[in-house]
Amino acid sequence: MRKRITFISAMLFCFGLSLKLQAQDNYNLCGQHSVQSQLPYSEERELRMSKLDQEQKAMQEFVKTQQPTRQIYKIPVVFHILHYNGTENISNEQIFDAMEVLNRDYRKLNADAANVYFDFNESNPNAVATPADIEVEFVLATKAPDGTCFNGITRTISPKTITSGDGFVQLDEVIHGNDVYKGIWPSKNYMNVIVVKNSNNTGGYTFMPGSFNPDNMYASIWVNCDYVGRFGTSTENKSRVLTHEVGHWLNLHHTWGGNNNPMIACGDDEVDDTPETRGTTSCNLNENYCGVRANVENYMDYSYCSKMFTHGQKDRMRACLMVAPRNTLWTPENQVLTGIDGSSGLCAVDFGTAKERYCVGESVQFTDYSTQGQTSWSWELEGASPAVSNQQNPLVTYATPGVYKVKLTASDGTTTLSKTKEAFIRINPESVLPYFQGFEYVQNIQEIEEAVIHNITPDAPTFEVVNTAAATDNKSLCLYNFYATEESTHEYISPVFDLSQLSSSDKVTLSFKYAYRKKAAENNEKLIVTATKDCGTTWLTRREISGNSLSSEVLSSGFVPVKEDFKTVHVTGITGTLFSENFQFRIAFEASSGNNLYLDDINFYRGAPSDENVLGLENLSTNYKWNIFPNPANKEVTVDFSLSQAEKITLKLTDLAGKTVFENAFYTAEGANEILLDVATFTPGIYLVHLGNQIKKLVVE
Repeated sequence: MRKRITFISAMLFCFGLSLKLQAQDNYNLCGQHSVQSQLPYSEERELRMSKLDQEQKAMQEFVKTQQPTRQIYKIPVVFHILHYNGTENISNEQIFDAMEVLNRDYRKLNADAANVYFDFNESNPNAVATPADIEVEFVLATKAPDGTCFNGITRTISPKTITSGDGFVQLDEVIHGNDVYKGIWPSKNYMNVIVVKNSNNTGGYTFMPGSFNPDNMYASIWVNCDYVGRFGTSTENKSRVLTHEVGHWLNLHHTWGGNNNPMIACGDDEVDDTPETRGTTSCNLNENYCGVRANVENYMDYSYCSKMFTHGQKDRMRACLMVAPRNTLWTPENQVLTGIDGSSGLCAVDFGTAKERYCVGESVQFTDYSTQGQTSWSWELEGASPAVSNQQNPLVTYATPGVYKVKLTASDGTTTLSKTKEAFIRINPESVLPYFQGFEYVQNIQEIEEAVIHNITPDAPTFEVVNTAAATDNKSLCLYNFYATEESTHEYISPVFDLSQLSSSDKVTLSFKYAYRKKAAENNEKLIVTATKDCGTTWLTRREISGNSLSSEVLSSGFVPVKEDFKTVHVTGITGTLFSENFQFRIAFEASSGNNLYLDDINFYRGAPSDENVLGLENLSTNYKWNIFPNPANKEVTVDFSLSQAEKITLKLTDLAGKTVFENAFYTAEGANEILLDVATFTPGIYLVHLGNQIKKLVVE
């Protein structure tokens, strides 16, 4: 059966994001029917597709007569990553892994092909059908339409990856905004894979061959970022969605036919050796509703235990590649045009790492992404050990927090090219307990050197230090969210703490204060606290506050709080399983067109919340009455305090990274005491003065 669409009229194939083994009673797997029902009929396209259908059937009969071992068709592939600096901006490594899975499945190199059910197993001489090597390979292109050298991956920053489920809106963003070649990547030359956050509420979808003019990009494959490869945002269980969608792209139907309604009625997919079936949504190997055992483990079923294509499906896909519009993709001329012929030498140098930030002493793996044919490498790694390397993918460490540049020079023996990335590697600052940040002695977020205040979403409002509201004293951190129109995410990431010396029974507490109002009653913005013990490789949620729990009050104007509006949050879920030498916490705000958010008095200390070691200054113990003057200071500073009894007391100064710059013990008298400190040689900045169990801030100018 054939559905009708206008200028984007096509058979839209989908593999559902909501498809789960545990929930089989909801088959809203894609937006196919709702999209098609809104679009008028296109007679020109229907005539073209009818003609193509006849040609493909004739070619399929011819293909059956060919020798079992045939030409290997090589298809140039481009992954277009449409992202908004979120998790959908998947790594190169995840894409390379997706390519490995795709080639493994299409060349029948998957080990589980030998384990298919007996009725379809090669060991059964009476098998209904057996797994087939499709003899098609997929290769990342290295040349853009204008000849620009690249690694087969483009990246485009746009909120449409999240806010729009319309693939053609997303495609337009890629065409006009990608970082390699702004223009059309013709479907006659490339298999374009569009990776997005919102793939029309599906895992992936594509269109029937011949649905569009091959000079445009409409015949692309859309796939949700959570279904690409086997790691990162995806899993092994989701990794074959692309295998399924490429099957559609090569003219395969679902095993039950040309619709998206499994488990309803018996149907046929126009392939001789796939038994008639109604399709499945679970791995029921005994499925025989239609009178014969179904090929449940077929890639074109919804079973999630797929392992094979049949030889009949192989003939159909290869026939598709032998007629227009797919027959231009594998030609020698197109292989040269797209750079997959292997004749091109080194044309671009690039490199990367698995993440943006690392800890002191953590292994940093650099990966060479140069294109192509490089045979030698020379790395210059500022601040690293080793600082130079001739390996292709060196593994190094950094001993000191900071920001460092990296340079790679690569050669193929004829051409030598270099690339330098300034401020590329960031080694996280370190601190010690107790930690306190009240924003009182900084003018902007750039001066908060010990933490990372990270705006994930481009072109969105950022956190600012303001003096218009505060829980304590005069300043706080504010996100002016009132005028924002797009979803965005904003983070406060702590320095690194070594908690490895704590025992599993010890308690630590993170506390902070926030003030917030909704802009509309339906706002559901979130404040999420996460923690990591491995320097940000994995984050575990410790607290989430959202919706009415964040605030039930609505304000139609920009929110500016008074002190009483601030609420204190204690996070106590930081337990012994997280005690490591590379511990960090993160406070993230997921904004979605709500009102302003304020943060103040961020504290991290040893003990239960009732200990109140390092909360707002108004909550400190009153054992000592003390003052620091002058403050700010540039020469001498006096610490003045009064005691109810004589005792030995320790005075210590630390910088915001937790480094001790002065420490001494003093025998004091009952009543008034003064300690004079010389700070003339101190580096200008903010220091914490620790007197006994109390802390005050000192600014040295």
